[in-house]
Amino acid sequence: MRHVWIGATLLLASAAQALERVEDFGPNPGNLLLFTSRFVPDAGQPLVVLLHGCGGGAQGLLSAMPSWEALATAHGFGLVLPQQQGVNNAGGCFNWFAPEHQRRDAGEPESIVQMVRHLGGDPARTVVFGFSAGAATAVNLLALYPDVFAAGAVAAGVPFGCARSTLEGFGCMSPGVDRSGAQWGAEVTAVRAGLDAGVPRLAVWHGLSDSVVRPLNRVELIEQWAAVHETDTTADDVSPIASGGQRSRYVAGSAGAVLELNEVPSVGHQLRDAWAVDIGRFFGVVPPAVDAGVDAGAPVDAGGGDDAGVDAGPPPPTDGGALVVPDAGVRADAGVITAGPAPAPTTGCGVTLAPAAAVFGVLSLLAWPRRRRALRTRSATSTL
Repeated sequence: MRHVWIGATLLLASAAQALERVEDFGPNPGNLLLFTSRFVPDAGQPLVVLLHGCGGGAQGLLSAMPSWEALATAHGFGLVLPQQQGVNNAGGCFNWFAPEHQRRDAGEPESIVQMVRHLGGDPARTVVFGFSAGAATAVNLLALYPDVFAAGAVAAGVPFGCARSTLEGFGCMSPGVDRSGAQWGAEVTAVRAGLDAGVPRLAVWHGLSDSVVRPLNRVELIEQWAAVHETDTTADDVSPIASGGQRSRYVAGSAGAVLELNEVPSVGHQLRDAWAVDIGRFFGVVPPAVDAGVDAGAPVDAGGGDDAGVDAGPPPPTDGGALVVPDAGVRADAGVITAGPAPAPTTGCGVTLAPAAAVFGVLSLLAWPRRRRALRTRSATSTL
């Protein structure tokens, strides 16, 4: 058994070394960290931005979906991994719900855009995927920066403009907010005013048993982005997902399938590694398996490490390929990391929700205005 643990530790160390810290990438109003993986400077690679959920960090997301690194190696795209800092949010969540992170040229979205620009991202070949709080941030990026991102995919996401305070954030996550497509679309078109850019394509993934970010949000997201794409919400193609679930695709004229809804029964607030291949195909950075019979729209042209200094801890346990976060107690068994007997908590979009951590998570979210004032005071003092 000791040898099994040693082997698992070496594998984890190898994975951690795949991340490279980029210290200076330009203006950073959101005070985020930047890591990359499989990125080759000056190679003109497509860039896939990956945004973690609460408490997971960059390495946590890659541990949950290791296929991203294998796909990046096989198909030549670079991975860009922004990471939240505890000083900004004690739960390690992106602050998607705060007004200053829902404006162009400000906050965390602007920091992420500066990362992409520093790395030489081509707007036609730069895409973003996020989970939970990272998904909400990805939607913010698609709304605010259609001139930077060609497409996005979100797992357990919420519509843009759903919340502009901490309390609204809770209501947005659960039970969700029901508005018309026109109302949702107006939130996006308002921040796009004056921009000469197309509308990014979007793939929505949602577990139908998600009790943290309620499945209503998947419907509201499709309604919002169908309105922005000026198409309807009647699926043009419905097919099974190889790893489980149902995929609906929505076509907008000659642009092809601009929206995709992936619904996965019996999955809660979770990720599955198998989704990475499907998301990569939607982005166009992974070749399609077969012709689905519907024009997929304009794909991203796929074209042709140092220690991150972050303790990734043990990899998240899995259950049938589904990520259970945070750590539920991990043991090694014949070289395979499996979930221990502890109950499986979940991670929220802006707050950690677990039997022992719910109070901490709620307080961390509600304490955000006070932390923000403290940060501003500290910033003003540092300039004296």
